[in-house]
Amino acid sequence: EPVIFPDIDSGPRPPGVWQWSDLQGGECVDGFEGAFDPEFVVVGCDASYDAQFVRATVIDSWKGANYPGDEAIREAAGEHCVDIDPAGLGSLHTYDDLLVAPGYSLGEPAWERGDRLMGCFIYRESGQPFTAAASGQ
Repeated sequence: EPVIFPDIDSGPRPPGVWQWSDLQGGECVDGFEGAFDPEFVVVGCDASYDAQFVRATVIDSWKGANYPGDEAIREAAGEHCVDIDPAGLGSLHTYDDLLVAPGYSLGEPAWERGDRLMGCFIYRESGQPFTAAASGQ
């Protein structure tokens, strides 16, 4: 079975329901329950939404790379999301209750099929949505 990596260079997915491994970065998500939902409802960023998926990257795009282990992936994703500067998030920086949750996949089967996506979900501690045009896109 061929290894297929996420195509994160083609921009955010259009509105619809997408599997975690199909996200590409820049998506606005409605009904966000947590970074490990198996699928996400992507909505236009010009509407109100609950979270935004940012800073998507592929952990290791060499097909033959060995699975680094659950702990190494958790650590890499945490470091990847720790220094997000709200000022770089368009008008999201106007919210004073931003939280960041790293998203990633664990397990060798996911790794072997190319599900090596990691990224960061920005959401609000209050649970309130971001309002229209908050992303500045």
